[in-house]
Amino acid sequence: MQKFLPLVFSFGLVLTTRAQSVTDPHVTMWLTAKSAQYARVYETVSDKTSGNAVSTWPRSGLTNGGGGQATNAYSDVQRVAYSTNYVYIQTTGLASYTMGNWFTPNAMTYTSWPTNRAAIHRIPRTPSIPATKPKSGGNGGVLVNGVFVWANGDAQSYSTSTATVSMAGSGVWNRLAGVAEAFNFDAGYGHQPNSGAYHNHINPIALRYQLGDNVTYSTATKTYTEAGTITRHSPIMGWANDGLPIYGPYGYSTATDATGGLRRMVSGFVKRDGTVNLAATGRAMLPVWAASVQGISPTLSAGSYGPSTTTTYAVGGGVTGTYSIGLFAEDYEYLGDLGKTQGVDFDLNRQNVRYCVTPEYPGGTYAYFVCINASGATVFPDIINQEFFGTPVNGTGTVTSISETVTEYVDAGPAAPITVTAAAAGGSVALSWNSAEAATYKVEASSDNATWTTLSAATTSGGLTTSYTATTATNYYRVTLTAIASYDTGGTYGTAVGKTAIVSYGAAVTAPTITTQPASVSVTAGASATFTVAAGGTGTLSYQWKKSGSAISGATGASYTIATTGSGDAGSYTATVTNSVGLVTSAAATLTVSAAATAPTITTQPTSLSVTSGGSATFTVVANGTAPLSYQWYKGGVAIAGATAASHAITGAQSANAGSYTCVVTNSAGSATSDAATLTVSAAATAPAITTQPASAAVTVGSGATFTVTAAGTSPLSYQWYKGGAVISGATAASYTLASAAAGDAGSYAVTVTNSAGAATSSAATLTISAVAVAPSIATQPVSLSVLAGGAATFTVVANGAAPFTYQWSKDGVAISGATSSAVTVANVLAANGGNYVCVVTNAVGSATTNAAGLLVAAVQASAPMITTQPVSASAATGASATFTIAANGAATLSYQWRKDGTAITGAAGASYTITAAQSGDAGAYACVVSNRVGSATSAVATLTVNVVGTSSARLVNLAVRARVGGAGGKPITGFVLVGTGAGKPMIIRAAGPAPTGFGLAGALADP
Repeated sequence: MQKFLPLVFSFGLVLTTRAQSVTDPHVTMWLTAKSAQYARVYETVSDKTSGNAVSTWPRSGLTNGGGGQATNAYSDVQRVAYSTNYVYIQTTGLASYTMGNWFTPNAMTYTSWPTNRAAIHRIPRTPSIPATKPKSGGNGGVLVNGVFVWANGDAQSYSTSTATVSMAGSGVWNRLAGVAEAFNFDAGYGHQPNSGAYHNHINPIALRYQLGDNVTYSTATKTYTEAGTITRHSPIMGWANDGLPIYGPYGYSTATDATGGLRRMVSGFVKRDGTVNLAATGRAMLPVWAASVQGISPTLSAGSYGPSTTTTYAVGGGVTGTYSIGLFAEDYEYLGDLGKTQGVDFDLNRQNVRYCVTPEYPGGTYAYFVCINASGATVFPDIINQEFFGTPVNGTGTVTSISETVTEYVDAGPAAPITVTAAAAGGSVALSWNSAEAATYKVEASSDNATWTTLSAATTSGGLTTSYTATTATNYYRVTLTAIASYDTGGTYGTAVGKTAIVSYGAAVTAPTITTQPASVSVTAGASATFTVAAGGTGTLSYQWKKSGSAISGATGASYTIATTGSGDAGSYTATVTNSVGLVTSAAATLTVSAAATAPTITTQPTSLSVTSGGSATFTVVANGTAPLSYQWYKGGVAIAGATAASHAITGAQSANAGSYTCVVTNSAGSATSDAATLTVSAAATAPAITTQPASAAVTVGSGATFTVTAAGTSPLSYQWYKGGAVISGATAASYTLASAAAGDAGSYAVTVTNSAGAATSSAATLTISAVAVAPSIATQPVSLSVLAGGAATFTVVANGAAPFTYQWSKDGVAISGATSSAVTVANVLAANGGNYVCVVTNAVGSATTNAAGLLVAAVQASAPMITTQPVSASAATGASATFTIAANGAATLSYQWRKDGTAITGAAGASYTITAAQSGDAGAYACVVSNRVGSATSAVATLTVNVVGTSSARLVNLAVRARVGGAGGKPITGFVLVGTGAGKPMIIRAAGPAPTGFGLAGALADP
């Protein structure tokens, strides 16, 4: 038996039948109209033709590769609940439109079937937009009918090692479901794997038809078609796991203007043309966006190449296909990476997202859009690409239970409240109520609403509405849900069993009684006041309100309102309730009217601000008026949650924070709205800078040569390579490759890197081309050396011939490990390093060996330590750190001992000594004794001054000083005036230009 996982609440149950005050589309935009109706499928082509839809599947004899529904399951969204941060959607994952059938041409694959997913989706109500976009994959969100929406890939990728596409592929070339699996989509473009999770990768056209999104339906062919005319902005189709809405394909022509017309949104991608790195040699280079998602270089090694476009593979049943352009996500270029060089204006970024106003978000939002062309065919990246724009709350978007207090927005399906109506039908009474498909109801009658007689113990529902005729009229009828189809009577919908509703019909009249007395009210003059009474009794009840015993003309309802109170309205109010058999008068309620409050007025308006991305901005309003005043800030007309103070601060500002801000100040007398203040958030572009220069190369005729540059700077970066100062056509990437060098290709190569902030040109790299490979020859022999023990010796060789060269140095005929460059250095020479050094230089043609170069090591007499760098006096605030450092020469091994005021400091035995949290007791004179086997040397004394923080009343009179000083030997002459008492007066001096330490200033900061 399939059952929903139950909703689990903690910290008390907070539920309302329907929270009407909620306006957040995250909570309100769900499809529940048919949630009490069974999901149905067409199992075969003939079933679809004849309209034979079934509510359990598959029937005996049909192929079953996985999934299926042996018992009835309800369709669409079943429950919606929400907390402050999340909305929870309980769904079967099955659509209310008829799903199926699913083709299996040529026995390409098994048939799998949709299954009740009993899922709880969790969607964040306040999306977070990170700088680094998280990868998508698998379930990407949920549609408003509870059906899953998956990312555009089908989890299959190409593997070079096996030359095939599979789940175990390399993950570099990722196959698109909308291309590879389209044969297995039903009319709504949905299908499922063997797990039974029915989902859409592409355009959810059947749901769009249900929502009125410019789609037509043929009852003859049972297919959906894109309408020829765009009549409305696409509605919300669903929500991605990052909390951003998913719209259909149509939006406003101008992103931030709802009055400028409608059009189909244009993808930011174009199919690669098949001539650059996609030819018959194989897919050898990724587009920039895909390399970024995968975290690898666009230029691939041979082990990561994709299949060539002419390679064939088995499709199944003797059918073969080719890996044509468009099969993989990586077969598409993002126009934003190309700088619009394709001449295409596009609306959607590489995550398929647009920032725009919509009917549901008039103040603007980031949103995904369905991508199709003019004929309705899917266009890459379909709906959700390889990465999310926002931060998903969890990988799958689903949870197994709800572990926080939530408010239930709607309880749909079999659990929905029952509403019963009763109407005369001759001598009988016709009852009608909303019902769940195949549910069973008990019908009862009563004359007094206390003792009940069963009219029908088990009335089976007639679908979404059920009728029953009571042959005898009486005062009350009661309908109770007693059973739901065996699918879920013991699960979540077990809570629906027992739901009841009572309708009154011709009950005997009873005298009125007051059930709720009117309450006393205190208002200020000019405000409104309302008294309300509730009364029991049958028949027609009439009401008359009185003030101090006198009837009030026209006050004949259960409530009486004084729209604008004055002092003369103060007094005692009662209500008399009457029907045909009696009357009753309420208790008196007192109206107290006090002097009128003063409505707020804005005395200081918020001012517009401009900040750079990541900065902070604060808007402030000042208002007069009778306290207490309440505040509510708005952005683009939408209230900002929690922004209820006179100031509103935005920290870490991002582009999404830009917009128009206003504040509404309210008190009991009225409200006032501030002028709009605009926040502009700009990102300062950084001009390009070359971080890795292209290297010169020498090759033989017919060989390949590649120059590569690396640059930093604000994206997007564009590249242009030059030879001898002339533009190289088509050389617009970070690397430029000559596949087969000719003699005319020799010369000087450079590249210019450009972005919106400027350009940078690399140094020139020389390409040398030789006719044939030449074996190495030694141009410069290594030279014999004589050095003192402890010194360093370097041997160098220069060779001619065809590059590249490899080098191997040896000493006395034995190869030196790691000595594989044109120079070898012996550091800290010892007697054992003496000997003859030789280098063998090798290339593809041959090798050459240098002459032997001798190394003679002369003994050095041991010397006592000598201080080369004295420690420097320092000052620090209490709790701060201070470090003394010394440098000394002398025969190894040197030992160190730091002293304070002449006394050795335990453990202070290094060339540096640090006091990590200075206290007043640490102040004093510090020195270091350096020793070796020959002798010792004592450093000069360095003084530590500890400034006690918080005890000084000192203050700096002038806040900042800028001074220019001379060259070497100059001293900065800068005056600082401090006043107040106390021994510690620390200050920070920061200098731009020559380091302050060059002028004898201790404790200086780094250059700004």
